[in-house]
Amino acid sequence: MQDNTIASVDFGSSSIRLCVAEYTNGALKVMGVFEKPSHGIKNGIIKNFEEASSSLRQVLNDVELSLYFTPKKVSLGLNLSAYKEYGMLSHFKCGIHVDELLKTIINDGVQFKDFIKLVNVNGIEVDHIYPLPLTSLSVVTDEKSRRDGVILVDIGSDSTSTVSVLDNKLVSRDSIPFGGKSITSDIAYILQKNTNYSKALKEEYGASYEALVKDDEMIKLVQHNENILFSRKEFARIISSRVNEILTEVKKSVDSFPRCGSYSNVLLIGGSSLLLGITKIAKDIFLLPSHIGFPMYAEGLSREYINPKFVNVLGVLKTISTRFEVR
Repeated sequence: MQDNTIASVDFGSSSIRLCVAEYTNGALKVMGVFEKPSHGIKNGIIKNFEEASSSLRQVLNDVELSLYFTPKKVSLGLNLSAYKEYGMLSHFKCGIHVDELLKTIINDGVQFKDFIKLVNVNGIEVDHIYPLPLTSLSVVTDEKSRRDGVILVDIGSDSTSTVSVLDNKLVSRDSIPFGGKSITSDIAYILQKNTNYSKALKEEYGASYEALVKDDEMIKLVQHNENILFSRKEFARIISSRVNEILTEVKKSVDSFPRCGSYSNVLLIGGSSLLLGITKIAKDIFLLPSHIGFPMYAEGLSREYINPKFVNVLGVLKTISTRFEVR
């Protein structure tokens, strides 16, 4: 492996994502993005070491089969819920320029020793540890957007993390204990279906804004080996209730931090940000233009990964690459 090869890992509760790239001639070229279901991790904390290690090993096996090498070092992206769990949100001083803040955040080997051990037992060294979604700003916003003011909302599986920036400086940061799994659980409870089936229904038919669904739209549910019809508008009502709760709590959190000036827009990332109509709900709640945060194109990045659920792993990768730029 070349010295200019870099790798990042996003340890999520539902998926582990790993991205490998090379930095040559002043440009970042993605060599591959890999994803496997995550087990043993909840709210950014390792709950079952063996399960988490097995999940990481599966991702690394895919890397080896595809690229014919395994990274010697990786940088980790950990959710703000992990930092909140350990009382470390105070590391992120509000009012500091985002780039300077990322340079001063130091790996905490004591607090995150389980993640370091998890990577080490798989034969890899941890290079840096970065907070998500702070690093993600670099791949969904430009300098003007960060200067004008942006609220970034990362709807994860177990939690929703948010950071807001104004004049390129951090204004707020927090983690809300609700995410995509909460939406799935609501569906499973009301429809009396298992989690996997409910998640599949959400991904195929999920809408969070009822007005976008026609009154006569129906979805097929399997019940006792028979197909029954269920109103898609009613299905959207189930999802809408939880999405409204999540985004309302995010707004309360953002508003609790003092600021000088107004934000210009809201960006939503994470798998649940693809729910139909979610930007309309965000616009109604924040009273700001709201959009899905798709990662900016990088050389070698396949179209399938230009997706809001891959923003975090690509954001860590982009942050690592800045080390090469200053050489």
